[in-house]
Amino acid sequence: MFRNNRNMTLPFLVAVLYLFTSNALYAQDDGFKRFTVKLFGGFSRTNESSHLQKVGGIYELNNSPSAGFGIAWFLSPSWSTEVSASAGHYRMSMKNGDYSSMKVLRDEIPLGRVWLAPISLSIRYHVNRWNKIRPYLAAGRSFLLFDQEDPGWAADAVEYHSRSALHLGLGLDYQLHESWFLQLDLKHFLANRAKVNPDFTKSVGWKLNGQLKPDPTQMTIGIGYRF
Repeated sequence: MFRNNRNMTLPFLVAVLYLFTSNALYAQDDGFKRFTVKLFGGFSRTNESSHLQKVGGIYELNNSPSAGFGIAWFLSPSWSTEVSASAGHYRMSMKNGDYSSMKVLRDEIPLGRVWLAPISLSIRYHVNRWNKIRPYLAAGRSFLLFDQEDPGWAADAVEYHSRSALHLGLGLDYQLHESWFLQLDLKHFLANRAKVNPDFTKSVGWKLNGQLKPDPTQMTIGIGYRF
């Protein structure tokens, strides 16, 4: 179902364009504050699925702390769009495979660490029924960027292919002041499968082909300023 989520890109972009050009834009005469900037940090829990050739088994992508920033534009008190970016440093390994051909007596082969950085565009709907607490729902598109891979001692190299994803989220803003706010945010990514290919040419003379679907869930707390 989610492997073809690239088909949702056009409807999502049309929705963004509609929000930017519709009559729902709020008048600025009443001092309405349109922009927010925020810094956030938290924890990212992976929900990966994978497939490896030759040796079988799975990839395991460990959980990681994450941090990032976001910029949002409020089109009205209830609707906003946000661009955000974050990053976490994840430990990668191969598990539950047949590693006898690699002459390694292990149940797990470490593949070092890699940075995973989601870059996201979201549409959010805010509920303004209460004074200081403002819940919201969010949906959008992300690009999951793998970067600065370190294969560790087991492999010569590990090749990662970055992929796009849908994301769904919810959260709430707690107004500290007229401009300052705290934000709790939960975001789940639904990614396309990405190629992850370890290179063991120097040790055993071959490369592995594999696929990884990371699907992380990101839980963060942030502080922001609205102007």
